[in-house]
Amino acid sequence: MSIPSMIRRIFSALWNGLTRLRMALGNILFLLMLGLVYFVYVGGAQTPLPEKAALLLNMTGSVVEQKGPVDPLSAVLVTPDPARHEILLRDVVESIEHAADDPQITALVMELDSLVYVGISKSQEIVQALEKFRATGKPVIATGDYYTQDQYLLASHADEVIVHPLGGVALEGFSSYRNYFREALEKLSVKMHVFRAGDFKSAVEPYLRDDMSPQEKEVTLHWLQQIWAQYTSIVETQRDLEAGSVDRYINSLSETMIA
Repeated sequence: MSIPSMIRRIFSALWNGLTRLRMALGNILFLLMLGLVYFVYVGGAQTPLPEKAALLLNMTGSVVEQKGPVDPLSAVLVTPDPARHEILLRDVVESIEHAADDPQITALVMELDSLVYVGISKSQEIVQALEKFRATGKPVIATGDYYTQDQYLLASHADEVIVHPLGGVALEGFSSYRNYFREALEKLSVKMHVFRAGDFKSAVEPYLRDDMSPQEKEVTLHWLQQIWAQYTSIVETQRDLEAGSVDRYINSLSETMIA
């Protein structure tokens, strides 16, 4: 047997051994993945509900109608921020509707401390589901250490509102803020050429002014008042308060705190 032939056989045996080892490791990894899938979707079955249970609605983050895109790299490298978490509105509504039809669910508890934003429009869709739940005779309870304006809108539809003895309700109304860049553009020697027709054309105001124009103030104040009137009407109706109670609470907050 020649030396080249022997060397060829040795390398061939090593190559075959590495190939078989690679295939074996691949098969082991595949079996582990199958086991993981089975555990997640089959083996980890939910514990059956007791005869009497409550649905805990703990919304963390913002309620949205459609979730935004997620950067895969950021999802892996960046630590998740609960405040930026998104909850689908449809998931919230369906959870409440399923609980209303489930005889083992006897109450609904809303923990609202971690709710960052929901808004009036989406709140009304959740409220419709809450009213269907209450129509079955099951109570709705809201809990929180300190209610923001968004959180209290949902809490006002509960049969019972629980707050920490040292907590409170932060109602401050609605506002609108815009940035204006006229002075900055002048320093950068940037000139804006704008052609407008009509009185209420404020889209380009941030580039032409350093403050809000009277026309823009009028329009902004009009729609802010409409939204605030809707908010106060809902809260006062649900909490059996006199008309104007919310405004009086906000306008006299400093005196109330002193008292």
